[in-house]
Amino acid sequence: MRALLVSPSAAPAGAERALAGLARRLPGLGVDVTAVLLQRGPLQGWLADVAKINPLTPVVEAVRQGFVGDGVTWANTWPGLVCLAGLLAVLSAWALRGMKRTSY
Repeated sequence: MRALLVSPSAAPAGAERALAGLARRLPGLGVDVTAVLLQRGPLQGWLADVAKINPLTPVVEAVRQGFVGDGVTWANTWPGLVCLAGLLAVLSAWALRGMKRTSY
């Protein structure tokens, strides 16, 4: 394992493919802990707990209501819009802070 941390070229060929697969999979892990694949009802254990606090879950549920269910309602839409606005504010502040730090 130490060889993988020091130099990827020192790893066996199979390990390189495994690391490449893991690197492609990492961005999807954030989606897996939302209610994208299942609605929150069937989720059990730690997935249900994480889906409750994940800020993307209300966004996914707001979008899902247009395709699955009885129709679009304001009660199911506003939590997603609030989460999108909050994410926009936080990520914009983070981006502006980074821009200030890199441009003197």
